[in-house]
Amino acid sequence: MRGTSTTIATALLAVLLTIAPAGCGKKQPVAIPLPAKAPVYVPPPPQTSPVIVLPIPAPPEAPPAEPAPPVHYSEGERRFEAGEYDAACRHYETFLREEPFAPSRDRALFRLGLSYALSYAHSQSRRRSADQFRELVRLHPQSPYRAPAEMILRLQEEIAGLQGESERMRKDAKAAEEKIKNLNEELERLKQIDMTRKPTKPPR
Repeated sequence: MRGTSTTIATALLAVLLTIAPAGCGKKQPVAIPLPAKAPVYVPPPPQTSPVIVLPIPAPPEAPPAEPAPPVHYSEGERRFEAGEYDAACRHYETFLREEPFAPSRDRALFRLGLSYALSYAHSQSRRRSADQFRELVRLHPQSPYRAPAEMILRLQEEIAGLQGESERMRKDAKAAEEKIKNLNEELERLKQIDMTRKPTKPPR
């Protein structure tokens, strides 16, 4: 019995010696393989519509600043608004003479015509006013000032006609008064002659 136990112990020792590496008295751990992990399902990214990037238009450029109006035009406007029509006439005339291609010539002609019509310092103001309106209609047929200029021209012509008629009537009335005066003088003279005559004797 004892011999059998010794034999089994000797065999186990021999097995252990064969498992342990040579020259090392410590047991080496035995690696136990771990079970493989199950694959994790990763869903694909959601499909999205393509993003269309539109170009942003550049902001519009600011229009260039308009040049300042000529000095005589500005002064004519100021004098006209102040009711200084004689001075306005001088500045508008200078502007029209010095600026033959200015875009505001039609307005200057219109206001020059009004200035002549409203000024009492010129004996020929009505004629000069009509000349400016006719020039405006002739040179600027598309101007917004054409219609009022033509209206003023018609009114000026009607006024001139009425004044002419009144002048003729005044002259006729003066001539009639002169004729009546002459007739009255002749009548008085005849009366004086008749009073100086000697009365004649009545026939028997």
